[in-house]
Amino acid sequence: MRRVLPPMLLVSLASSTASAGDGWVQYSEKDDVTSYSQSLEGSNMLATRGVATIHVPLCQAMGLYLDTTRAPNWVNLMVRLDATPIAGSTDVLEHHIYDMPWPVSDREFVFMRTTHWEDATKTVTVTYHSVEDAKYPHNDEFVRGIDHGSFWKFTVVDATHTRVEAVAMVDPQGSLPSWLFNSVQRAWPRDSIHGLLAEVAKGHVTPRPECAGW
Repeated sequence: MRRVLPPMLLVSLASSTASAGDGWVQYSEKDDVTSYSQSLEGSNMLATRGVATIHVPLCQAMGLYLDTTRAPNWVNLMVRLDATPIAGSTDVLEHHIYDMPWPVSDREFVFMRTTHWEDATKTVTVTYHSVEDAKYPHNDEFVRGIDHGSFWKFTVVDATHTRVEAVAMVDPQGSLPSWLFNSVQRAWPRDSIHGLLAEVAKGHVTPRPECAGW
């Protein structure tokens, strides 16, 4: 279901472009999100990237983004997320389930999520990599995909605006036509950024203390 974007939360992307030679090819500038793709090494699948400047303070955006209980409300195609914090670190073991279009089997991913807070650049980078964990054994209900380095990056623009970069580098595995997955994947960055904004607009977001003063 497409989410309705709250007004005035996205701003112009005239300055948001991929740097020359980084491999990203722009394929869309729609709804104030600029989208790029590149071939995923060793696969027929595409990696995708979305960039936007949003009218939301960074600490508030992070308060929503890192609230795993609300993720299925806004992450495109996600229907479930189980999270287990790793004691003594910022790492979180996450199990994601995604509802794929019929007749494709639903996908699951087991990630280690790491959050980096960078005071000097006022940037937060959230990275993901696939792991195996006994808590989530393979089963026949879902096809388990593999992540090759997806991340979200949030950077302060000013007191009320944040630059967001969402990169998906996912191999869904299983018998899935590359053209079908790539069609879904090309919409994922834009739809997820819009979903984040729609969820922020609902309110009840507690800003993260790690970036207080940025």
